[in-house]
Amino acid sequence: MEKVLKKWLLTMGCLLTGIVALHAQGAQFTTNASSTQVDVGEPFRIQFTIHDASRISGFQAPSFRGFEVLSQSQSQSTSIINGKVSQRISYDFTLQANAQGRFTISGASARVDGEPMQSNPITIHVERGYAGSSNNQNQNNQPQSAPNPFGFAPPAMQRQLQAQPGILRNGENPMEKIKKNVFVKVDVDKTNVYAGQQITATYKLFTCLPTSSQVTKVPAFTGFSSHDVKLPYPPQASIEDVNGVPFKVFIIRKTMLFPLQSGTLELDPAEVDNTVRLYQVEKQQGNHDPFDDMMNDPFFKSAFGNDPFFQQALGGSNVTYHDYNYNTSSKPVTIHVKPLPEAGKPADFTGAVGAYTINASLDKTKFNTNEAATLKVTISGTGNISLLSPPQVDLASDFDNYTPTVTDNINSNSNPYGGSRTFTYVLMPKSAGDFSIPPIKLSYFDPAAEKYKTIETSAFALDITPGGHQNGNNVNYASEGNGILQPIRDGKLAWSKAGLLGFGTWWYWLLLIIPLAILIILYLLKRKNDTLQSNRVLLKNKRANRVALKRLSRANQFLQENKPKEFYGEVSQAVWGYLCDKFDIPYAELSKQKAQEKLLEKQVNGHTPEKLFELLDNCEMALYAGSEGRKQMKTTYQNALEVVTHLEEQFKK
Repeated sequence: MEKVLKKWLLTMGCLLTGIVALHAQGAQFTTNASSTQVDVGEPFRIQFTIHDASRISGFQAPSFRGFEVLSQSQSQSTSIINGKVSQRISYDFTLQANAQGRFTISGASARVDGEPMQSNPITIHVERGYAGSSNNQNQNNQPQSAPNPFGFAPPAMQRQLQAQPGILRNGENPMEKIKKNVFVKVDVDKTNVYAGQQITATYKLFTCLPTSSQVTKVPAFTGFSSHDVKLPYPPQASIEDVNGVPFKVFIIRKTMLFPLQSGTLELDPAEVDNTVRLYQVEKQQGNHDPFDDMMNDPFFKSAFGNDPFFQQALGGSNVTYHDYNYNTSSKPVTIHVKPLPEAGKPADFTGAVGAYTINASLDKTKFNTNEAATLKVTISGTGNISLLSPPQVDLASDFDNYTPTVTDNINSNSNPYGGSRTFTYVLMPKSAGDFSIPPIKLSYFDPAAEKYKTIETSAFALDITPGGHQNGNNVNYASEGNGILQPIRDGKLAWSKAGLLGFGTWWYWLLLIIPLAILIILYLLKRKNDTLQSNRVLLKNKRANRVALKRLSRANQFLQENKPKEFYGEVSQAVWGYLCDKFDIPYAELSKQKAQEKLLEKQVNGHTPEKLFELLDNCEMALYAGSEGRKQMKTTYQNALEVVTHLEEQFKK
């Protein structure tokens, strides 16, 4: 019995060991801290890491009660081993304790490989410290020191210490130092262009100081059609030399611009708020490493953690630091836009600028009058493809011609901007015969060659045959004594009252009058619709509110699905489209300045214009810098409804 029990225990032990081993091979979700003992006001880092996962979604950080979140970032990597895809993702939070005590940070949660998981909690002990918080300009950390195994710093190393841009020397003006070492600049690939020719504008943040930065104002690009390039997140730094000094460079916005008019246009500045940390070295006796404190500072390490600029082992001093708030903006850039030349301009030129090709295809060339054919015209190339107008297709009057549908295939991150736009036409013949579709032409201006060019497709020959009919028997009818129609041979028709039930009664006349009344109403409605259709401006004006509310309804759907980019794009399109239809201004030509002028003409007063432009600015900022959350999306949606409703009420006065 004892042997059986031992075998059973051994078997269960092996099974439990195997289960634990299998579990260990699965995904892991861990919480780590850069330090579990910190002082009040001292920044430190919490990292939530998910290992060996195939799918990760729905990450939710804990509340961090008792701490202030200074910054957050995310990094991830993907590996494929023996055909198995594995992800590692880390969520980093830089925190600062506001009070002394013992705090437990609960674990973060996420769905990992379809299953809910939670990381381990971690306890942080916060001591009172010596100087409290160092997050404002008038406070600084007390000097701290760490043993230097070498006991001293060589003279050459001391000179290198003083040459570091992040070191504030005695008597130096901190704001002047920051101004020289942190700035925003816009680079453009060309400043003299033709109307419609692409310009690439790149807004860059240059810094060689430990900096935490946030874009607070993005340029509006008035007078341009713009397409933003999607930037990597988190931002990736590069190195550029400025007057022989290496700077870290972050691209904060990259946009492809197309001037909509000739003349002198200006690129608005971008504004960035920065929190810059400067260190000060104080000589002291003893064997200490002066930058041990700085290198272990979470603020410093989060911004420049593995940066060779700041990883210098220098010694012999104490280090204190200050944080400074500094707002900087790029300088405006002037763009000189030349009008397109009149010489050689084709009669069918509609404004296309760039370099294009054109091709057309027809799904069938032989069909009957009961069928429809599909003609597809595709224009490909580089230029502002999204503004291309449908090419003219010359069809005989024997065809019903419908407005083409448009399909875009554009790579928004390609430079130069380009792709293809396909126009699909439905051809419905009215009569049989042999017809032809002449070559479809596109005339455009090539800015590289500085001349107009015309390209065309091949012609199409159509063979249209009569459509089929359901022919009844050619039989004539006559009346017999019972008054019912009967077939006769001589083709004459006779009838009886028995075939017209209720003839002469009141409901007989009612049934006769009702269809006539319906026809009259339909005729009047058609005349009204024809009047509206003939007056395009009036039609767009009357439909503006309905179209805007329909767009906002789609935006609300994106709100429910928690899709911020689509939501803010739809709200922006709804409001701008409403203004375009009300003011009869093409979308590409409408700007905030022109909208302001039109609102003044319409005598729209009160706070409505102010709320309108605040709404548009919020949408633009959210599309560029990201949404602040679902609550902000709901507020934006309500504001959009109020703005459109108030505008409609004032326009009707």
